[in-house]
Amino acid sequence: MLSVIGVSILIGLVVFGVILVPSLFAGALLQSSPIIALVIVAIPTLLVVSVLWVAVPATVVERISAFAAPARSVDLTRGRRTSVFLVLCVLGLLSFGTTWIVGQLAQTGSFSIMTILVGSQVVGAIETGFSGATTAVGYHDLRVSHESIGTDDLTKVFD
Repeated sequence: MLSVIGVSILIGLVVFGVILVPSLFAGALLQSSPIIALVIVAIPTLLVVSVLWVAVPATVVERISAFAAPARSVDLTRGRRTSVFLVLCVLGLLSFGTTWIVGQLAQTGSFSIMTILVGSQVVGAIETGFSGATTAVGYHDLRVSHESIGTDDLTKVFD
């Protein structure tokens, strides 16, 4: 359990560091070109997250330390980072789309504040579950393709 918390904090710090530098440049562009500013921040962030995508499942399934998990994720995603990047882009677009839809519904004035808040929380919970399931399936598929192991070998962690 502590390893999962540790790797989550470690990845959060790495991603924050990656976001910080481009954000300084993007801040200057924000007024004149917000789309370019968004791309300057989003692309490096997604690239780093693509490399570290399966660190948490690796920590749980392989029972490795918080410091070994990022290296394991780097190894597992090697050769598949473009696919992982595209999966993350799709997840991001789905999240953006659902958030936009809820925002548009809120602006119509047809729904109460409570309905919008509850709807936002439900959508967020579904997105989080979908994202977690996608990460777990991604970890499984990366392990199977890199190490030619079967699903039975991966499920032994639950025995």
